[in-house]
Amino acid sequence: MSEMHKHIVDGREVYFPADRCPICGYKPEFEREAVVYRKGGTIVAKAPRDRLMTVTWWKSGERFLLTVKRMERDENGKPVLGDDNLPVWSAETIRLTVEQAKEFIKLLNEMITEIEVGRSAGIERG
Repeated sequence: MSEMHKHIVDGREVYFPADRCPICGYKPEFEREAVVYRKGGTIVAKAPRDRLMTVTWWKSGERFLLTVKRMERDENGKPVLGDDNLPVWSAETIRLTVEQAKEFIKLLNEMITEIEVGRSAGIERG
């Protein structure tokens, strides 16, 4: 059985198994910074343990595609391989209009400002 650890989310205590935490990843004690960069029309945030988030402009659909991808792993932590012998990735995508993206960025900027002036916002690590 995995050790549990706590996060404070919206003022409530929430507990997750330390080795499968959806907030801080699989190994909270092994923390590396995400790498953020732009490649053509896509902004990428690549996190440790084969996870990444991309934001891409979808011209024909006139939407921003926010996609989070995660490499599938077996119970031993090894990558699951597909029929082509390449790692299997799972992905979830959210489509945002230009106005929704502007609102998202505005709210994110407000949160960053609150954090920079010393008021905590959002998730507190426990």
